[in-house]
Amino acid sequence: MQAPNLSHSVECWSRGNAIRQRLICFAYAGAGTVAFQSWAMSLQVEVEVCAVRLPGRERLIGEAPFQRLAPLIEWTVEVLGPRLTVPYVLFGHSFGALIGFEFARELRRRGLPAPQSLLVSGHRAPHLPRLEPPIAGLSDAEFIARIEEIEGTVTEVFAYPELRELILPALRADFSVLENYTFIPEAPFEFPLRAYRGAEDPLVPTKDLALWAGLTRASFSTHVFPGNHNYLEAQREALLNEISAELASVVCPT
Repeated sequence: MQAPNLSHSVECWSRGNAIRQRLICFAYAGAGTVAFQSWAMSLQVEVEVCAVRLPGRERLIGEAPFQRLAPLIEWTVEVLGPRLTVPYVLFGHSFGALIGFEFARELRRRGLPAPQSLLVSGHRAPHLPRLEPPIAGLSDAEFIARIEEIEGTVTEVFAYPELRELILPALRADFSVLENYTFIPEAPFEFPLRAYRGAEDPLVPTKDLALWAGLTRASFSTHVFPGNHNYLEAQREALLNEISAELASVVCPT
């Protein structure tokens, strides 16, 4: 497969020029960078928010999406390497939580700067066996129905054939990545790990979220927000308050 284009792969936003920290974000399956566009307005002025845009969505809609995690992580390291020059925190929701976790492990293997902390949302501890049956190979109708069941809502964009044809390839590819993931044990991290979930998320029981604790030797905590699997928008202010507090707690002195 031809190597994906690296241009337009990261979007960054900030409220000032004196950047002291970065919050690097990974979106849920099928999504791009839009979900994080307004986050900088609610965080400290010295924080720059950067979001990764994977191939197959938004400005990279013409690029083939990744079907497996290993090349995705390798590409992500290449894309984000130049952004690791200031202290940074990683945030990922659902599919993005797995990317953030494996990205941090790959950085450690390569001896690259580690994050100040890892924030994971809407994902069971990665060493747990996957319980949901695979859906990436289902028919369009079955696949969409399962996605709407997961999200706890009807996704109106699927009602438009043109948009559906644009969205489904990346969404299916992301689920293929998830469904073919194999956890390989490694040493725990040496930085803090925070784990979040929606209270009504059937995919991420509290007990499974708590098992992220074994993946760090540093501090660990969980936080449960009202809402279902995709609680991010409805609980945006509360989530960003939590993230802001974490950024402040790990910020390095000038």
